[in-house]
Order: sequence, then structure tokens, then C-alpha cells
Amino acid sequence: MRSRLTLGLLGGLFVLLITDLFGVGNLQRLIETVLPPPSGRKPNLLVGTNPWPGYAPFYLARRLGLYQGKGVDFVEYPSTSMTLKALRNGAIQAAALTLDETLQLYELGTQFKVVLVLDYSAGADAILARPPLASLADLKNKKIAFENSTLGGYFLTRTLERSRMHPDDFELVPLEVDEHLQAYLQEKVDGVVTMEPYKTALERAGAKKIFSSKDLPQEIIDVLVVREDWLAGDVRALKFLAEGWFEALRQLQEAPEQMAPLLGEQLNLNPKEALEAVAGVQLLDQKANLALFVGSPSPFDQSARVTNDFLLSHQLLSRKVSLEGLADPILLR
Repeated sequence: MRSRLTLGLLGGLFVLLITDLFGVGNLQRLIETVLPPPSGRKPNLLVGTNPWPGYAPFYLARRLGLYQGKGVDFVEYPSTSMTLKALRNGAIQAAALTLDETLQLYELGTQFKVVLVLDYSAGADAILARPPLASLADLKNKKIAFENSTLGGYFLTRTLERSRMHPDDFELVPLEVDEHLQAYLQEKVDGVVTMEPYKTALERAGAKKIFSSKDLPQEIIDVLVVREDWLAGDVRALKFLAEGWFEALRQLQEAPEQMAPLLGEQLNLNPKEALEAVAGVQLLDQKANLALFVGSPSPFDQSARVTNDFLLSHQLLSRKVSLEGLADPILLR
């Protein structure tokens, strides 16, 4: 019975998410106004991201001018659910998403390819609690805020499995990730399933970490996905996008103190906090990406299969997704 309650609750929340993804009524307020290109010129590649230290090389590449005149623009959304909706409805052509979110969109029939693996979460996703609460057991029967996304469901489920607890042990409060801090400050919730940079803001407000993705090594993976209709044409802008990522990552690794103020401005953190947030992710360079897409099945294929099976078994997907053709490492050739 407990198992069915657990799956039913997560599945119900997932249905709400799917319904929202199909909605288009509020899409206009979610995207930035982009002027049409001059006649005869292909529109710029629009890449959707949300605040996350794992996307630091993209932020830095923009601020360092590496994309100037390269046909690449970014649209920043406050949450992953908004990024998903924009990609689903064609408002953007590429997006940085977690692998589980990618499989969710794939199930819905959105035509795209995974072209790069960007990072692994290594502590930047976390569950925080209001002191003196210091464990998941302490949060039993308490209100916990979490983003109603595939990632939110995945991270929460994996955390509870490790602790031998269930979603019905808590009062779950679905909130967009940018609403977590306000809910905590107003004492509407006692715990939060959140991520950087909101994690740091919550810790400033006194919340204490009780679990993080550091305890789930290489399970939460961020990837770059591109709609197939864009891949069918001129991919120079995509090549520039990848080159900017690798170059900005190199500069971040070689001169982190110099890059920290730029990252802090993007993530609304001070330079020290920005570097601490980036330390919670493992950023992947070109060499690491090449290794992930070699072999049959490749390490990426294996990760996608494990994630696919987990989501299906916990009703976070309604059917098993065929992974054939999901990845196309065109930017590594």
C-alpha cells in the first residue's frame, strides 16, 4: 500500500507537470522579445538556460564576448520547467537540461538530439531544513517545498530511497525554484528540495543542508539538447556555442579568482559564494565528452538507460522511451 501511495503521489504531480508543458497561454511572458533578423539572414540560435552553476561556462562565454557576432543568443528562465515549456513549444532551439528532463520531453515526442554533456551535480542539488531540524526523519509530517519537475521528482525519490522514507511521510508543496527562498522566509515550509544558486541564498537565511547530490555521484547529469529542425541546416552557430563552452571552461579552470566576479553577477552571489557553488558541480570539457560518446553502448547510452528505467519504475515516465538516436555528438567531430 505504501509503495502504491508513493508512486501515486509522484505520478499525480508528474501529470500536472505534463499538462503545464502542453500549455501555451503564458508562454509569451516567459520569453524575451527577440527582434526579427534582417531579410535573408537566418535567425540567431536561441539557447535556453536557468540559473545553475553547472552552466557557468555559458555565462562566462557570454560575458567574455566569445559569442559576439556568432549567431548565438541566450534566453534565461527562472526555472527548468519554464525552459522545458519554451523548448517544447519552439520558442527556443536549444536548451541546457538535466538528462531526466530530456527523457521526459523525448517521451512527449519533441524532436531533438543530445549534443553535449555539460556537467554532473556533485553537491549543488540539496535538501535543506529549518533548524533545529537536522535530518529527513525530523522533517516527517512537515511541509517540504520542491520544484514540480522531473528533476525534482527524481532527486526527491532517490533521496527518500536512501533514507527508507516515502513521499507520503511529508506534506509536499510544489513551488517554482525561484519561490523557495520566499516560502522559507515566510515560514510556509520547513524543508526545501532545491539547487544552486538558491541553495546558497537559503543557507544565508539559516537553512541547513541535510542531503545533497554529492551523495548520488554522477546521477544528475546536465546536457545540451538541440531541436532536430535546427540540426538539419547550417550548424556553424552550434559549433561556436560548443567552442565558447570549452574555452570559457578552460579560463575558469586556469583563473577561477578572475572569473568569480563575473559568475557572481550572473548567479546573484558574491565571488566567494560563486566559486563555492561551482565546486558543487563537475564541469565537462571536450576530452570528457569524447569519452562519454565512445562505444556501443557508450557511457552516455548506459546512463540514459539507467535513468530511463528508474523514471519508468517510479511513474515519472508513462512509457519506456526508445533511446536509439537520442545522442548526436556532432559538435565533437
